Amino acid sequence: MRDVASHILKAVGFDVITAHNGSSGLNTYMKNSDIDLVFSDVIMPGGMTGVELATKILEISPELPILLATGYAEKELKDQLIDHKNVVLVAKPYDTNELPDLINPMMLRNPMND
Repeated sequence: MRDVASHILKAVGFDVITAHNGSSGLNTYMKNSDIDLVFSDVIMPGGMTGVELATKILEISPELPILLATGYAEKELKDQLIDHKNVVLVAKPYDTNELPDLINPMMLRNPMND
């Protein structure tokens, strides 16, 4: 799914940086301060969940928009982020062609883009 989502987002003009797990994603974010949005699955390989990744990134950049793909079974993890208005959850399976329509409004609301 990561490759498909990356391809769709690149095709509509987004610059995309990918990471293969949460730790790699966090390291990538810390090395690229100009990232405008993070899109992650809630369940990833490598031990760190998307919720943990989001929590760590929000400690650094509390206003950064984060889009998390999640399944119904992950409700407990999702509930940990309920108070963050800049975190949006998309249910799996999702239509990758609809990703730009999810991301564009998040980018517009991001005060870091002002």
